[in-house]
Amino acid sequence: MYNWDYDLKYINKKDPEYIRWKIQRQINYGLNDTKLKPDLVKKHWAKLKIEPAKKQYLASLLWQKK
Repeated sequence: MYNWDYDLKYINKKDPEYIRWKIQRQINYGLNDTKLKPDLVKKHWAKLKIEPAKKQYLASLLWQKK
């Protein structure tokens, strides 16, 4: 993920708030050739702030029946 507006040098990258922030940024602003980990997205799903249409589409992908 390319980050242009925050200095991430001193951030604890294992902090759940940072993880949620990063997932939201990746979904809302683009992945930049990275992939989301479905388990992480599911874990933080309830607190993610994503556009409703994107959230509905992602939900259909994450919880589709095989």
